[in-house]
Amino acid sequence: MQRLKKQKPPRSEALSPPETSHREPLLSLRFLMKLIPRLLLLMLLLAAAAVFLCGCTLFLQPREGDPPDGETPWWWQEPSSPQILSDNLQNCWVYGSSSLYADLLDEANFSFTPDPLDGDWLIELLEGWDYDREIAFADQILLTQDITLTLEMPDDPGLADEPGPVGETDLYRDYVLVIPGNDWAPDSTNAAKGLAAFHLVEDGLGLWSIAAWRDERTEATGTGDWGLIRGSY
Repeated sequence: MQRLKKQKPPRSEALSPPETSHREPLLSLRFLMKLIPRLLLLMLLLAAAAVFLCGCTLFLQPREGDPPDGETPWWWQEPSSPQILSDNLQNCWVYGSSSLYADLLDEANFSFTPDPLDGDWLIELLEGWDYDREIAFADQILLTQDITLTLEMPDDPGLADEPGPVGETDLYRDYVLVIPGNDWAPDSTNAAKGLAAFHLVEDGLGLWSIAAWRDERTEATGTGDWGLIRGSY
């Protein structure tokens, strides 16, 4: 007699589709809520890095220096008056143009005289300071130093700009000079100060140049001046 096997109920051949979970949108929302602060932090870090790099680029930007042949910078004017010459002189030192600075000097007659208060050693060192020595001095520092120079009319009415004999005049300017790294004018607190006395001459084209430069201290001790600056190079 054969034993009958119990038959299992037939399984459905087609699997029923899974129920749609309502948790998936909730999980996505939570993920986004966690991700947004991180994205904002990343954007802030990238913006800060961009600002820092731009700042470094500006800080490391070299001085303008001498313009290409045939070009003149925006700050230069033909020195058709003593005041324009004074403005050009200041800008040549600030923007670092030795070639244009040379155009402000009378090549045949230029001389520089330090203040006697600087000492006999400096007077002896700078004796015979002429155009060639001035240009060598300017070439040495104008393109390598970040110089700050201001030239202003003195308060003394006796030193005001006045016309001199035809073709020449005297010009006086109080100055404050800073050359970082120089012992005599390292920063604004210890700037070189004094009075620059220029004797100017006018050429046949009506352009002015410096024939003589005399340096005068405005303080007896404790500060540098143009003479001591020249003597340090």
